[in-house]
Amino acid sequence: MYISTAVQRGWPLGMLVQSILRGIVSSEGVENYGNTSVAMAEDVDDEEGNGRQHEVEEQAYEGPEGSDEDEDYPIPGEWREHGFGNPVVHDAKQQEWEYRENEVVQGAKYASSALLKEAVKLWSLSLKKEFKVVKSTQSVYDVCCVSEGCPWRLHAYKRIMKTHWKVSIITEHNCYDREVPKYNRNLTAALVANEMYGRILDAPHFEPKQIIGEMYTISYAKAYRAKQKVFEMRFGTYEDSYDNLPRMLATIAQRNPETYYDVMHFPNPEGGPSILQRKIQGHYLVAIGVDGNNQVLPVAFAFVENENADSWYWFLERVKTNAVSSRSNVCLISDRHSGILDAIEKLKHGNGASPPLWPDVHSRWCMRHLAANFYDYFKNKDLQDLFKSLCSQNQQRKFNAIWKLLDELTAKHQAPTSSASSSGRTAKPFSQWIQDKPKEKWTLLYDTNGRRYGIMTTNHAECYNMVMRSSRGLPLVGVVEFILYGCAKYFRERYMSISADLSNASVLFGRTITKYMETKTDKAQIHNARSGTRENRLEVSCGDRSRRGVRERERGRCRKPSLETMVPLIAPA
Repeated sequence: MYISTAVQRGWPLGMLVQSILRGIVSSEGVENYGNTSVAMAEDVDDEEGNGRQHEVEEQAYEGPEGSDEDEDYPIPGEWREHGFGNPVVHDAKQQEWEYRENEVVQGAKYASSALLKEAVKLWSLSLKKEFKVVKSTQSVYDVCCVSEGCPWRLHAYKRIMKTHWKVSIITEHNCYDREVPKYNRNLTAALVANEMYGRILDAPHFEPKQIIGEMYTISYAKAYRAKQKVFEMRFGTYEDSYDNLPRMLATIAQRNPETYYDVMHFPNPEGGPSILQRKIQGHYLVAIGVDGNNQVLPVAFAFVENENADSWYWFLERVKTNAVSSRSNVCLISDRHSGILDAIEKLKHGNGASPPLWPDVHSRWCMRHLAANFYDYFKNKDLQDLFKSLCSQNQQRKFNAIWKLLDELTAKHQAPTSSASSSGRTAKPFSQWIQDKPKEKWTLLYDTNGRRYGIMTTNHAECYNMVMRSSRGLPLVGVVEFILYGCAKYFRERYMSISADLSNASVLFGRTITKYMETKTDKAQIHNARSGTRENRLEVSCGDRSRRGVRERERGRCRKPSLETMVPLIAPA
């Protein structure tokens, strides 16, 4: 009944046939088992190919008490239960290979020749022995000890109709007094890569010197090749990564809505592999934003061969179109690389017949990079620190005083330097060196409408470059995967840390902005403001009327008001 029902409803049907020993046979040639007797014969071949008959028994089980005796085929009792009692079919097939973990023994079986060779190498390393290959074919693997007179030998084979390799011969070593070599010939780069696979992938910045410390004594070149093999095992070769990258980016964009990617192809008219299909020292172009909590916000990435005006324009054009979109008055803070400056100028003002793509973009310079140019010219660390203080000043009086001091000090510093120098370069003070650099580009005081939001450097982008440093040796698909998982983890951690504030209605600003405002409010409590002698002017002094002013003065943080502490400010309209 079950079989007919299964056939009608299309249920999957499996039949298990078991070969058993011959039982007691009656004179009619029928085996007797209880109330049911079934005799069947099946012709099969044994491992040697000799034909013989195996008796196959099919037993029918008596049903429970009260079962329907009119049924043609009695049904087992467990089948009458709801859901058939959750039956499980146990497959009798076993794996054909068997071996020990760190020892090769006679009769051991291996699934492939690669596993066999790796096991022999690891075993030899544990014994501090070396071997050489006598014969290695698709069906035979034979090795012997490198020491003269040592009878050690290992022989393994694979039969034509078998799927595994079997070790048939192993003899013992008698070269126990042989000196262990410094470099083991059997410790190949591929073997090191297999052993260090997980360690290197968990820490891509793993240096070859660290690999040498973890493994046996190997050369630096072999450790480096082992590291590269690990990357190829995981991400493919550098040539393959260029073919796999577009498909990988398409999959990422498909599974992450509002993700954009673009690939520019460079055909090679001379034929052969393109220059981009070789392992090259390319560049990462990154656009990093800063949120209200002064945290890094990755926006866009690009891989280019060279950092020039064309590559920066191609990158910023896509940042504007797909990331910034219609947001106005965006400020770009960068170094003074000619490529990025030319690209921003072209985006803002257009190029001949083409209209400007980003007319309201604002450009500012990194204070740290400009200070490095200052040091290259004046060669003085103290003057460089004073220049950084000038860049970050937000009061006109202090700005003028530092500018004047820089003029005096640079003039004194340049006089002995120019007299001792034989290069013939004309020494000039600070004012002449800085005159061709617009103040709104590098000073906080002259920053128009506060476009740079008090951010004076590109340290946020440099910080992300430090994170990306560990992935520089990976193929491109590995770099993309590093960025993808790294950003996902970073965004998840940032959301978990800020989720409590998002659900709190009393929190109006981010933590960094709130702390900044509290600091400025506390500082304002110890100052007094009064009308000045001129119109639209206020005179601010450190006062003692407030209780906080008294406390701060008692702590030595505030002096009594004097003419030196009177700072004139323009009153707000």
